[in-house]
Amino acid sequence: MPDMAASTTGVSSGAAYGVLLFANGLGGVLGGLLLKGTGWVRLTVRAALWSTAVYGLVTVGFAISHNYLIAAPLLVIGGIANLAALSITQTVRPFLGRALRLRRDPRRLPGYCRST
Repeated sequence: MPDMAASTTGVSSGAAYGVLLFANGLGGVLGGLLLKGTGWVRLTVRAALWSTAVYGLVTVGFAISHNYLIAAPLLVIGGIANLAALSITQTVRPFLGRALRLRRDPRRLPGYCRST
């Protein structure tokens, strides 16, 4: 990010760097609002995988882009995808682990009664 900000013309490198940092943070805030406020994304393992893949692709796109006007929107999208990937993973993982444990040992189910 600092190299991209230093190579911009027409604006100081400090301001350009600030805009790039702001774009990433803005993506995180928008991601939180979209994830929790709208309910458009269901909290599933598939959603976690897709958001992680989008974050990876956007990160690669930012790394190979040399245009400041392309990099800032990529950072916004990356912030959205990063927040979605982390929050969905942290939400789904405990439930998935419990489901796998219950499948291996049904005696852990509440109210399990073994007939003798």
